[in-house]
Amino acid sequence: MTWNLPTIAGIQRATAILAALIALALALTLSSAAAIAALLGATVMIVNLYLLAILGRFILGIAQHGGSAALGGVLAPLKMVLIIGLVYAIISSGRVNLAGFAVGLLTQLLAVFIETWRVSLSSDLAAARD
Repeated sequence: MTWNLPTIAGIQRATAILAALIALALALTLSSAAAIAALLGATVMIVNLYLLAILGRFILGIAQHGGSAALGGVLAPLKMVLIIGLVYAIISSGRVNLAGFAVGLLTQLLAVFIETWRVSLSSDLAAARD
């Protein structure tokens, strides 16, 4: 049995598609401010996962060449502090629809579940053909 896992690119793609669909639904039902805020929240999450992937590759590269794991122990929390600071700056500006922003932040969580389900389904279909 093989394990197929969702890729970072697949999750990012699913997040972007979900964000576009949710923003469209918000624009049609609530307001354009909520739709724009949802897109902003989803963008923050996409950037967060992108930076996490870069940081992970960097830490693995350092470890493969005998480097210290202490650098990774410093960089990972630093990335998180930067994202928290970004979210704080966005929220404290008072110019963003908070409900739309929160929905946008949650799109990646939903995208992870959808992409995992999609990869699992395609894996099951491939196994059934064999």
